[in-house]
Amino acid sequence: MTEGWGMVVAAAIALSGVLCGLFIGRRQVRDQAQVEHGQWLRGQRQEAFVHFLTVWDETVPKFESRVLSEEESIYLDRMDGWDEAGTFTVEAMETDRKPLRQAAERVQMLGPETVETAVNAMLDTIAKMALGIGGQYAVGPQDDNLHDYWESMGEVEPKRAAFVAASRSALRQTPDTART
Repeated sequence: MTEGWGMVVAAAIALSGVLCGLFIGRRQVRDQAQVEHGQWLRGQRQEAFVHFLTVWDETVPKFESRVLSEEESIYLDRMDGWDEAGTFTVEAMETDRKPLRQAAERVQMLGPETVETAVNAMLDTIAKMALGIGGQYAVGPQDDNLHDYWESMGEVEPKRAAFVAASRSALRQTPDTART
């Protein structure tokens, strides 16, 4: 009878070993999948962040070029072309903003929240810049009409730096397999 019990104990030990092996194997596969997904997400974020910065760096100078020079203001006064020029400029700025919004949407989808907050602040700056530029056509050229523009231009570099810092922080986080 002791031989029978020995075989039962051996079978129980073997079964528990198989079950432990299955549990550990499944956990390893899950952890590996989590790490691989984290690496993929980090790569997608890096690509989206860099693209957003590239589009930002292309968009800001386009907006800067839309501020009227003194000669352009004199010409618009002479031709009484304020309304037409204003409409054209607003439409052009909307066209210029479209690639920035598309790049921002991708960043916002990939997160994290700190980067999304920085992107939203940058989009607010561009909207304020557009409002200021459009304002120069409201009653003719006056420096007061450009107040929002000049204020937003002061925000361009700090907002860009905040985005870069948030992006850097997000990209430096390594995938974590810890269970909570």
